[in-house]
Amino acid sequence: MSRALFSHLESSPAFRGEMRYFLQLAGNYIANIFIQVRAKSPSKHRKAFAQWLGTQPSSVKDKQLYDALVCKAEWFEAYKRDFAIMLDDMPPVMRDRMGRSIQNDHCIPLDMAGFIRSLDRLREYRHWLEHYKDHAEKNQKRPVTEDSDILRDLGLLLVPHLLNHLHGRIRHHQRKLKTKNVFGR
Repeated sequence: MSRALFSHLESSPAFRGEMRYFLQLAGNYIANIFIQVRAKSPSKHRKAFAQWLGTQPSSVKDKQLYDALVCKAEWFEAYKRDFAIMLDDMPPVMRDRMGRSIQNDHCIPLDMAGFIRSLDRLREYRHWLEHYKDHAEKNQKRPVTEDSDILRDLGLLLVPHLLNHLHGRIRHHQRKLKTKNVFGR
């Protein structure tokens, strides 16, 4: 995929809107992965993470994000820059658990560093699309230069996101019908 394709398409407000939709789906999934890891962690690890987060004001300066993480919100904006910084600075136990979950539970073939790089690229591209007119007027260059990077990052997140959604719906119906869990957990 060449850079020229997206640069031509980005002039269309409809294209930018649709790309932002898929970027938001990926961002919601990133937040969901973190929330699942935090919820499934042993109590002592959740407590250690909360204590660590309380002592790390330099990692999370964004008050809304900080409050969402401390209060264990069911959703938060994963494209806030502080979230990627926090992921990179997390205590080793939580970072390892998140890395294993990304690969094993969600089948995303990225280590933590690769996952954070993808998050950063997607955030930068979404920001570019959100402020496209301002950037175009100032003739600024796009921060993500390779369209293939965006497509790969979205592909790695959107397919597992849909599979995770399907998994959740199957579990919902299993509980509703009080049947055995087909996933073995």
